[in-house]
Amino acid sequence: SPVGHGITSKDELVITDGYYVINASSHALQAKDDIAIAGGSFELTSGKDALHAENSDDPELGYIYITDGSFVIDAEDDGIHAESFIEISGGDISINSCVEGIEASVINISGGKISITASDDGINASDSSGTESMLADPNAVISISGGCLSIVSYGDGIDSNGDLTITDGEIIVWGPVNGGNGF
Repeated sequence: SPVGHGITSKDELVITDGYYVINASSHALQAKDDIAIAGGSFELTSGKDALHAENSDDPELGYIYITDGSFVIDAEDDGIHAESFIEISGGDISINSCVEGIEASVINISGGKISITASDDGINASDSSGTESMLADPNAVISISGGCLSIVSYGDGIDSNGDLTITDGEIIVWGPVNGGNGF
């Protein structure tokens, strides 16, 4: 595969339609400020994260919005990773292989069909430092208010190091297989 990112932006990456087949040694889609996807068909294979948004200069930035689209993802690291927050309100997302499926400090899922197979956590909200801690993180939030989620995980199915709120939607979790992990 080519060296580097598949598609990258120093600011905002916006995609509204199209067909994309990306095989990248680093992130498949990468932006410094945010990634906003409102449609399109994506086949993403990445040596790091499939979708990655991070702004090391401004921790308020680095977020991902998905309102529609079809995604087939195979990632050697995370499927969808944002430093700040991820909001998914629609689309058909199949993360077939990854370490963690969806990871950010704040994750809001209100719609879409999402399937995840993860070697660690399916969905993970944690602080942006990347350090694992058993202490609660008041900034970490997962909110699920709709959508259909199917998760096969070898770590936690859904892991919030802070708040977890589920008000609607359909969630099926298979796993975890190692001790100390759960929903």
